[in-house]
Amino acid sequence: MHFTYYGFGWVKPWPGDGMYWHFAILGALAVCIMLGLAYRIAAHAAAIVEPRAIARFRNGVVTPHAGEMAKAMGMEREAVEAEPLAVARAYACSAGCVVVMKGVPTHVVDADGTALEHEVLAPGLGTSGSGDVLAGVIAGLVARCAAPLVAAAWGVWLHAQAGLALGARVGPVGYLAREISPEVPRLMHAGLAAGAR
Repeated sequence: MHFTYYGFGWVKPWPGDGMYWHFAILGALAVCIMLGLAYRIAAHAAAIVEPRAIARFRNGVVTPHAGEMAKAMGMEREAVEAEPLAVARAYACSAGCVVVMKGVPTHVVDADGTALEHEVLAPGLGTSGSGDVLAGVIAGLVARCAAPLVAAAWGVWLHAQAGLALGARVGPVGYLAREISPEVPRLMHAGLAAGAR
């Protein structure tokens, strides 16, 4: 199953591993689109579309890893890995969107060149589907009216903290992407409770 919008690939559910979360995310994204709010374009779609073509999707958020960004920019992966911030900034400025350049560290770059960096060692987040969870967290925050840069930054932080929490409980590697999502509401609640004190 593959959901498409204006010819761009969206989120591809995989059988037996968090598929229900994907349908919930797709529903939230559909509401965002109908309301004209910002939304996330899947990184694999960004990889086959040059930045100027994505420019009509202002306020979007793309979440590529180095390989996907290399395809999008017509570069070698090694060149992206050598200068991830510079490449992410070039793409963000060209496409007019927020780029979450995944890696260690992860760079969050706005279309005006503003850049944030987040570094955490949570190797379990390299599991298949983890990036889709990150995208869903960001989309959920955007749906709650967070600005794309703010949603992307908080999404990266929440995703990383969820990975650390699972790493402490399950082990540094071996957990599944579907186990990451349930950690996010707990982290948000803990943050709100701490802020209320």
